[in-house]
Amino acid sequence: MSTLLGIHGVWQYHRDRTADVLAGMWRGYLQEGVRPVREVDLAAVYYSPLLRDQGTPQGTDDEVPDALAGDVDAWLRALGAPNPTMHGAVATGRLRDGIAWVAQRYGLDQKLTRLFVRAFFAEVARYLDPLDRTRHDAVLGEVLHALHTHRPRVVVAHSLGSVVAFEALHADPGVEVELLLTLGSPLGMPDVVLDKLDPGPVAGRLTKPPGVRRWVNVADRGDIIAIPRPLSSVVDGIDVDLEPSIHAFDFHQARNYLRNPTTVAALAPYL
Repeated sequence: MSTLLGIHGVWQYHRDRTADVLAGMWRGYLQEGVRPVREVDLAAVYYSPLLRDQGTPQGTDDEVPDALAGDVDAWLRALGAPNPTMHGAVATGRLRDGIAWVAQRYGLDQKLTRLFVRAFFAEVARYLDPLDRTRHDAVLGEVLHALHTHRPRVVVAHSLGSVVAFEALHADPGVEVELLLTLGSPLGMPDVVLDKLDPGPVAGRLTKPPGVRRWVNVADRGDIIAIPRPLSSVVDGIDVDLEPSIHAFDFHQARNYLRNPTTVAALAPYL
């Protein structure tokens, strides 16, 4: 039994990484913010290899594939990017212009932003692909196995991990956790995530998994992935919805969410 179970987000693949290695990394991030310093009992799920595209090494190409253009366009529209709608041969140019607009607005490096967008939407698409549930079911099975093995009091789910956690906790209502802490969650992202979930929204709204006693959501007010904000605008059952400043430029990274005082304060009663 573990106190905390961490469920990671996108862009986490490394050939030498394991669940134990990832858990050690997350414990280190949390301990940077915990005062007085003490041991953190945390296990982790490492599902990234199940969503990896074997044909393209991660981080080597910053172009958005045509298959992801619709999702990226929907995201750009949700962020309010000017004229993001694409037409035929100009789609790639419009995507690049839209991503450049995001990078400029939020003070980000354009190439790194394109790399991240490509990685995020590729992994989300593989997980939520309605025509091929193989990877989806494998990831969900990995997370359910970890929930049953570690029986955590708290689930800490970052980015895409919050999507997987939401579906896993709904899939087995018998799994009970005292706290679900979601960080930088894209659960409410229209067209890209929200409408592809199982269970999906009813009258436009999602519901809290029945085994979750308390749900706290933390999203940097400038996080380009955690949209819409507040998440409680489209999800019923969130007890606390917080929008602290996580980091000036690197606001979606797990390490910055985990060592932020707001996250540490939410976890403090359980440490």
